[in-house]
Amino acid sequence: ASKYELFNASFHWLIIDKNYHAEGSVRFTSFSNTISNRTVTGSTMAAPPMQSFNNGTDPDGGTMDSDWTASSVDDTFELLATMNVSINAEITVASPTDSFYRGFTLYDLWNPGFISGGKLKIEPLGSYSAAEGLLIARRATTVVRRRNMDGLRLKIMTVVTQKPHQPFELYLTTPQNTHLDSVHRYNYGLMSMLKDFYNFTFINRRTKSWGYLRNGKFDGMIGALSRREVDLGGSPMYFRQERHRVVSYTTRTFIERPCFIFRHPPRNEAVKNPFLLPFEIIVWYLMVGCGSILVAVFSLLATVILLLLLLLLLLLVMVVDPRHTIAITRPWQQTYRRRIDDPVRETETTAPNAIIKRKSSAKCFFLVLFSFHLTGLSEIPHLSSGRCTSFFILLFGYLMYQYYSASIVGTLLMEQPKSIKTLRNLIDSRLTLGIEDIPYSRDYFVRTTDADSLELHRTRIEYYEPRTGRNESHFLAAAEGLQLVREGGYAFHVAISAAYRIIRLTFSEREICELSEIDMFPVWSQWMVSIVQKNSPYRDVITYGLRRLNEAGLMQRQRHVWQEPKPKCVRQIAPTDLIVGFDAVASAFVLLCGGICLSVCVLFVEILYHRIERHRQGCCRRGPGLNRF
Repeated sequence: ASKYELFNASFHWLIIDKNYHAEGSVRFTSFSNTISNRTVTGSTMAAPPMQSFNNGTDPDGGTMDSDWTASSVDDTFELLATMNVSINAEITVASPTDSFYRGFTLYDLWNPGFISGGKLKIEPLGSYSAAEGLLIARRATTVVRRRNMDGLRLKIMTVVTQKPHQPFELYLTTPQNTHLDSVHRYNYGLMSMLKDFYNFTFINRRTKSWGYLRNGKFDGMIGALSRREVDLGGSPMYFRQERHRVVSYTTRTFIERPCFIFRHPPRNEAVKNPFLLPFEIIVWYLMVGCGSILVAVFSLLATVILLLLLLLLLLLVMVVDPRHTIAITRPWQQTYRRRIDDPVRETETTAPNAIIKRKSSAKCFFLVLFSFHLTGLSEIPHLSSGRCTSFFILLFGYLMYQYYSASIVGTLLMEQPKSIKTLRNLIDSRLTLGIEDIPYSRDYFVRTTDADSLELHRTRIEYYEPRTGRNESHFLAAAEGLQLVREGGYAFHVAISAAYRIIRLTFSEREICELSEIDMFPVWSQWMVSIVQKNSPYRDVITYGLRRLNEAGLMQRQRHVWQEPKPKCVRQIAPTDLIVGFDAVASAFVLLCGGICLSVCVLFVEILYHRIERHRQGCCRRGPGLNRF
């Protein structure tokens, strides 16, 4: 049993000493039964209320080490003191009280750590007699009763990724530069509290890796635990299925949340024309459609009214004097007289009407356009229907203009909307990406099956750059990566326990308010747990102690010491926040330049057209017989 480490919590041993005041060799019989609820002969040992965080022995009974002697059980205890008994062992020794074996005295035996040099502990458990039966005093649970380990020296290994410039234990316990190895120093602080709680000491060892498979074997802290070179793990780690086969997990102690941190680019960089932002595309389509309908209606009304006036004028002239001549003013301000019954060429009668129709359509177009922009009307309609239409056009233009202008001004006063919200948005953005050079980040890309994460690693983190002709790798130190984030245009994947302190010390208030975060690791994988050897007898001991620390608030206090809270964004409207840059109004200048170019082109076309028309009219006036030569 000692060789195969069977003196543990999996079995409850009852050892009956058959020799009463016997001399010589000790003969005893043992019975082992697997139990799950710590019961002895059908009677359950209930636990008293929790005790305070004080060293010492259980008040329910005295504690004896292996030097304690009793005439009937000396040899039995001496033999068990040389065996591999663990702290969670359930060993009960029954020593007869008389030669007729009518009564027994029961003892509870355990050892805080035989391999680590611990001594056998002997505690009175109760008694048994034929008359009174089994008598066992009410006691606390096994873990609570065995808190005193008498300064047992346990080997503990802690992961340290940074190079300490002071003694190792002092580096782990001194809260300076808390962004360096904050997770490991936090967990070591918890283990130091358990050291005082259970009265044991540490033999410190260090490593640079949590433990990853290399050629079928684990390196780092997990490798040392699997080879039983150390007893406890001083650093927490993520839960992995392959690790569960070689180590045992205790309880969760820390949430390590690595994420991409970047200054979100202004939205006008993602939108080509910010002047289209206040309204959706469908609203712009409706406004253009309604304006076109209004221009067509006004043009039709103007044409009908003009034709009616011309017809009325023609009728009046014919009634007064059929042979009277009328004056027709051409668009180029040339007036001539002609009798009504004289033949009129087709070009001389249709041209004025076409010009007038074009002028009325242009006038209606600008009328609607000016109404939308609240510049007023150049002419007031004389008909009631026209005035009613103009009124509602002005009212519609006023409402739309208020919404439009208020939205443009509001964007300068409110927080910029976030357009990069997912990992896919981050991959498609123009930001340069980088990742903190830490072992679990590299291991994540080896194990993950997430398509976006694999694409990000293949195309944005480690890839071949054709322009330089070499392989690029964007794994950086935390301080270097966050400096690039501060400069802008860079997204860096880093643990918040290391990032927040650097951000608070180096970033300005405006830069802090522009920060955004995107998770790449699944939420369920961010919990970190403390570990021990596989099937270690200290698993329940460490689990109970850590939960007591959590209940007492000491774990939360450790988080406040070693984990920097997220820097708060104290947003204050500064004069620089209201400055509109050229990138925001570039589209307006492009529109103005385009309009100027179009106007110049139209001007050249008009000049060319008028010259051609003037040349044609000159040729028609001279006629074929007026040639001087």
